[in-house]
Amino acid sequence: MNRKEQYQRKLDFITEKIHNFPEVDGKIESSMDTLFNHIQISIKASMELIEMLSEDLDIKKGDLYSNLDEMLRLNMFSPELVKNIRQLNAMRFLLNNKFSNIQEELVEEQKKIVRKILNEFVLKVNEIRNQHLSHMK
Repeated sequence: MNRKEQYQRKLDFITEKIHNFPEVDGKIESSMDTLFNHIQISIKASMELIEMLSEDLDIKKGDLYSNLDEMLRLNMFSPELVKNIRQLNAMRFLLNNKFSNIQEELVEEQKKIVRKILNEFVLKVNEIRNQHLSHMK
């Protein structure tokens, strides 16, 4: 699979996951676990895309946040999107470690926000890919 296809596959994966977040039945723990999983893996795929962009644009500065800062400095991402991506990554960490103090109702409410942020992210990555990586195979 070439690099262009890798981008498309990840973008499609994120889009599919965020548009198919499961509805949560408060009585069924597995439905909440499924939602947590969908959120985690869609955010993780977004972080992987940031890593790919950093490598392909030759702006790799180190860790995820350094790379995001560099993309912000280069006006690839807006300050708001960078802030939101950082918050999503923190959410992913909390969900991944299944902290017992996570309020399930809050996560249920946040899924619309996660969907909105990741939709914006997907559109922006597509734009960057078309502008800066169109030569890539």
